[in-house]
Amino acid sequence: MSRIEEFVGKWIAAVKVPSPARGRIEAGVLCLTEQSCTFLSAQMQATLKETKVMTSFEPNPNDRNVYDHILKEFGGNAIVIVVGVPYPLTQPNGPQTGKGFIDGVAAYGEYHDQVNEILRKLAAALAEVIDFTPLQEARYVDTSPYVDRELGFWSGLGEYGRHHQLMNAALGSHFNIGTLMLGAPKGYLPEGENEAVMAKLMERADESRLFKGCRDCYACVTACPTGICGTSVMDRDRCLSYITQTKEIISDELVIKMGNRLYGCSTCQLACPYNEVMSDLGAGGVVLKQAIQLTNRSFKRQYGHTGIAWRGVNVFKRNAIIAMYNTGTLLSDSERELLAGHPFLKSYVRKLYDNR
Repeated sequence: MSRIEEFVGKWIAAVKVPSPARGRIEAGVLCLTEQSCTFLSAQMQATLKETKVMTSFEPNPNDRNVYDHILKEFGGNAIVIVVGVPYPLTQPNGPQTGKGFIDGVAAYGEYHDQVNEILRKLAAALAEVIDFTPLQEARYVDTSPYVDRELGFWSGLGEYGRHHQLMNAALGSHFNIGTLMLGAPKGYLPEGENEAVMAKLMERADESRLFKGCRDCYACVTACPTGICGTSVMDRDRCLSYITQTKEIISDELVIKMGNRLYGCSTCQLACPYNEVMSDLGAGGVVLKQAIQLTNRSFKRQYGHTGIAWRGVNVFKRNAIIAMYNTGTLLSDSERELLAGHPFLKSYVRKLYDNR
């Protein structure tokens, strides 16, 4: 273990987890040099070619190789720290008439700000123990142009579950990923430590990417509403968490499968035996009749401090209209008239209610 890994491990262990989540923060560290970065760049190129992942939220796959960037900018020398910060996994109280469900990852605080603050403090603490000034510092929380889970895998933060999410033995899969990248000068890592890094990466490359606890478990595969768990490549366009956030047109099939979800899904995570479900936070749900009345101002006032805010009020109201239909709640004539005049919402009002 390098001195940097040892320091990060001790520092992370002392950090308080943002309330109301439980557990502790975990971290993986990559102390890169040209040799290890070249190896990982080739691994990433092969991964991007195989996965062909592309959704409206993500950049072009050809721009996602962080190791190519580090090679070009810093000659392959950099410290990359990937943290896993747990969030509360909440159990919905069933498909209640007139109620909608918000996933715990978004309901309790703005996790982008929370994780970014942890990374900022870590960078400041690390600056006191490394003997160089970083050539560049970058922090990413769910906004990285790179593949966060791949960085997490190679750093040792976790392996992949059958639900395609990163699994950590202590955290399960319900954690947000944050990445701190510090550009380093050539020679910052002693030769002996570089050899140890390469040995660890070669061993990692030979290991199974599947989390060992998943080898005889198919709970998430059975539970997934759209059948995307357990496949060799994740079809993100059919993930209900993605569907609740997209601004694209939602197919009739997926509209029905959304149930009463207003943001997120986590059905696969709720089924996973490695995850702790905080049923005491399952808070009764959102009143859908109130949700469709939200203005931009009232939405920001009510949800601006949470992870929901970034998609805006219209996506939230779209999901509420769908949840009303799926839970048997009728729009009144005045509600239907008001919503049918909205350019984003009108197609769902007409499709779901005009022929009902």
